[in-house]
Amino acid sequence: MSLPSITLPQNLSRNVPRLLAVLTLLAACLVSTVVNPPKAHADACFTWGRTLSQGMSGADVRQLQIRIARLPRLRRPPGARR
Repeated sequence: MSLPSITLPQNLSRNVPRLLAVLTLLAACLVSTVVNPPKAHADACFTWGRTLSQGMSGADVRQLQIRIARLPRLRRPPGARR
């Protein structure tokens, strides 16, 4: 007993490798995005790369004060002291 052979039309047999290539490329893009996500845009708002010392003043101190003032407030549990 022999298995029936499947014959694909000429144009379909040409398109199967292309379809597989496109699907492979899409899968690779998805995996690379999940494994190595791009840096969040808001991350720059929460990072500070400069060094400050006690008693400093100037533009860096002012910028840091502005950033701290914009941070979301932490919720205090009911009954907690300030």
